[in-house]
Amino acid sequence: MSLEPARFEEFFAALHEGRKPFPWQRRLCDSVMQSGWPRMLALPTASGKTSCIDVALYALAADAPQAPRRILFVVDRRVVVDEAYVHACTIAQRLREAAGGILEEVASGLRRRRGDDPSGDDDPLSCHQLRGGIYRDNAWARTPSQPAVICSTVDQIGSRLLFRGYGVSDFLQPLHAGLVGNDTLILLDEAHCSNPFRQTLEMVARYRSSSGTASSAPFAYALLSATPSSGDGEDVETAFSLDVDDENDDVLGPRLAARKPAHLIELGERTATAPFADRMIEQALSLAEGGAKRIGIIVNRVRGAQLIFERLRVPTERKALFVGRMRPLDRDASMKRWRDVLRSGSTRALDEPVFVVATQCIEVGADLDFDALLSECASLDALRQRFGRLYRLGEPAGSDPLVRPPGVVVIAKDGMKNDDPIYGAALRGTWEWLGRHADERGCVDFGVAAMKPLLANGAPPATLIEAENAPVLLPTHLDQWVQTSPTPEHEAEPSLFLHGSHGDSPDVQVCWRADLEGSDPETWAEIVALCPPSVGECMNVPLVQFKRWLTGEKDTAAGDIEGLDEPADAPDVDDAGKIVLVWRGDDSFPTTNPRAVRAGDTVVVPVATRGWNELGYVPSETNEHDDCAEHAMLRARRRIVVRVHAALLARFPERDARQPLERLLARARSVDESAPEPADVFDAVATALAPLRRDSMPGWQTIVAEAFRGKRAFRHFRVHDHPGGGWVVERRLPLSATAMKAFAVQDPASDFTTEDDSSSFTTAVSLKDHLAGVAEFARTFASACALPESVVSDIALAASLHDLGKADPRFQSWLRGGAPAFVAGSLEGLLAKSSGASDRRARDRARRRAGYPEGGRHELLSLKLAESSADVADRANDLDLVLHLIASHHGRCRPLAPAVDDPDGCEVVLADDARVYRHAGPTGAERIDSGVSDRFWRLVRRYGWWGLAHLEAIHVLADHRRSEYEQMRKDAADQENDDDA
Repeated sequence: MSLEPARFEEFFAALHEGRKPFPWQRRLCDSVMQSGWPRMLALPTASGKTSCIDVALYALAADAPQAPRRILFVVDRRVVVDEAYVHACTIAQRLREAAGGILEEVASGLRRRRGDDPSGDDDPLSCHQLRGGIYRDNAWARTPSQPAVICSTVDQIGSRLLFRGYGVSDFLQPLHAGLVGNDTLILLDEAHCSNPFRQTLEMVARYRSSSGTASSAPFAYALLSATPSSGDGEDVETAFSLDVDDENDDVLGPRLAARKPAHLIELGERTATAPFADRMIEQALSLAEGGAKRIGIIVNRVRGAQLIFERLRVPTERKALFVGRMRPLDRDASMKRWRDVLRSGSTRALDEPVFVVATQCIEVGADLDFDALLSECASLDALRQRFGRLYRLGEPAGSDPLVRPPGVVVIAKDGMKNDDPIYGAALRGTWEWLGRHADERGCVDFGVAAMKPLLANGAPPATLIEAENAPVLLPTHLDQWVQTSPTPEHEAEPSLFLHGSHGDSPDVQVCWRADLEGSDPETWAEIVALCPPSVGECMNVPLVQFKRWLTGEKDTAAGDIEGLDEPADAPDVDDAGKIVLVWRGDDSFPTTNPRAVRAGDTVVVPVATRGWNELGYVPSETNEHDDCAEHAMLRARRRIVVRVHAALLARFPERDARQPLERLLARARSVDESAPEPADVFDAVATALAPLRRDSMPGWQTIVAEAFRGKRAFRHFRVHDHPGGGWVVERRLPLSATAMKAFAVQDPASDFTTEDDSSSFTTAVSLKDHLAGVAEFARTFASACALPESVVSDIALAASLHDLGKADPRFQSWLRGGAPAFVAGSLEGLLAKSSGASDRRARDRARRRAGYPEGGRHELLSLKLAESSADVADRANDLDLVLHLIASHHGRCRPLAPAVDDPDGCEVVLADDARVYRHAGPTGAERIDSGVSDRFWRLVRRYGWWGLAHLEAIHVLADHRRSEYEQMRKDAADQENDDDA
């Protein structure tokens, strides 16, 4: 039986334990499968709009025309919890475990769309959160054909779409742009707040359809809004919206009809001040005296929320603070603690009221339900979103909101007089509009049904943030951005096309490390490289606010809306006094210069510098959890790392157990003592961890402690010297999925990148096997992406040749640790990768011994060898494409090849199945007349800006996934050998 639109109800009920879809959800599925996605969906809060994901997945599994395989749910808030992501993960788990019925049919349809995976991966759906760029953390971009749901922000998705992904290295930009710009559906939530990005999406869609032959991969976007503006014109008039069937639905109807009256109160204090916080607390306590048990307090400033939380005199267990600027580990722990109390439909009885203080971060994406709500005045759309968290499932039984209104909206003194830094004139305009529509008690009903007649033609423009316009996106802009290596010295600023000219401040990711204390800042990059930053430990902070913190300026006006913080006037200083590490892998550096920090950067701050509660919020009354690197590493990469450093010994709470570590550290500092053996360090760590193997300890510490148990455990670990004094003990093999099941890891990150040749030093693999394996992966991925057979053949051909340049005798010597040059006349005996030289210093020593040039690029020699063979030209359908894919598979040659100081070059002659490849001397690829640049621009015109990037992404990811597969096979063999031993 095929997956027809009529069966969507059956799918939905099977997915959600018998719950039927709302009428609009059935209508939307039918419309999408017949004619594609509507441009705008006007759906109020609590109407179940995250089910747009269900519709998109069903259409994809049913092979609906132009159904994209990547679904991006995008919002402009720094959200505290993303229910869309949780929703998608639930779907993925149900489909993965399906053993019959329509769920298995849908799972099979998704697997059919992804195609066979040579690595054996069989997941029908993957789910990811992309909340900030972390160097080498690209789990969402692993497989080009994998059906996926990705929840992210305007900054993260928009910057990638424009080839300038925040936090993404230049050499990975085309990969990200190729995946975001092809085979993608973008669901832009609360789209009226993101007008510049909306305009940019429209232009991107136009340019994709008018250029290139490989842009046939689907690309669609839909605008979701609970409050369309009357200025949206045709989009509002033709918007997909609720109808009378929805209003009469047994479940949805009460949500729409719920009454939510709120008193309007003017305060005489300035916002985000101590007097303002005290007045807000008075109002909240008044709501509690009226019988409310779950009271939400939502304000516009992070600082205002912090003040209210600090000055609210109730026990800690009865109050919570949620701001978008929290580390994911802290956020997850807080939400786990409070979810049972605050989620919709909670039956948890409360003896005393609880207070939740928050910013805009809970306006969207959070399934929180309050029975009283106090809000600072904002734009009308923001207020409606906030009141969507009041009576979320309808009026509680026995309540009469007209007798005791459950809501309060207050306006601060400065909001009455001046334009707001975040909401501009819309805050005052909204207050005036509310005043005109208030009843005799000074109340306004924020219920959906009550607001409907007032907003029949959309929200008045005066009540919304003034719509910013993006600059007109021109082909010249795209020609600038598509140049990713090297990038042009002068180019248009991408953020203008995401947020317009209004005070945009993209985020940076900030984490804190204790083991930088007392070390030379020049060694910080080496220290952090032993345990690289992971998503869970990094706080998203607006770039401007971070720079102001560096210089000691106070942050009082920032909220949690992307691009709408106070004007982006960064401090104009070169030396802030505070020193931090800008983490960019091998290119990391310490700095005191705020100008050196760029949008999307990951910044590592010494714990002694503090700042976590000035930049955001870390819910800890002690410094115990300021550095959570090991916890985050385990969550993100399934790897166990334990840093042994004097500043971190307090994590081992029992003094007797940690004494062996203290003695080893003292011995290491003594010039008279010999260095401890790795086995001694391992045993001391195991002893210190032993008391933590108790059920009462946090899950991650239990997992780490258990990994150190057993007589043979040392076989699984490596011990590295810590440049700051001490050691880093690292488990060689990632934990299995079974071991991590209780830890709920969704996104193990990929460590394979295109940054440098370090990925050639992972595990020993022959060049012949690697080329054949990558070609197999490339053909499988390209076929699954439904590319024309001629293009599939060319991608596979390029993959079979991409690493020929590793036949350079000097490169072969490098892989062998600098041993005498290995010269071969065929692929037999040549290596693609080796397991030697595991760290950067060892690799550099081996490279110098081998005589391989610093900055050498093996792909440039691969290009020359491919050009030398008439057979390659005969086999290629588009020789330009084959040669470009070879040259660009590490992100270079877009449009120029890097210059390498290698005047003599090398001589290589290879014979393979009667095919001969030869080259002598330098490659000369950096020359302007080499053909590299001309070839690139011909291909951009032939396939389109995003079309060419898509083909490159398929080729690059085939190389990444094959390398990962080779490493996994080696890890499995090592694990088996260790177990047998």
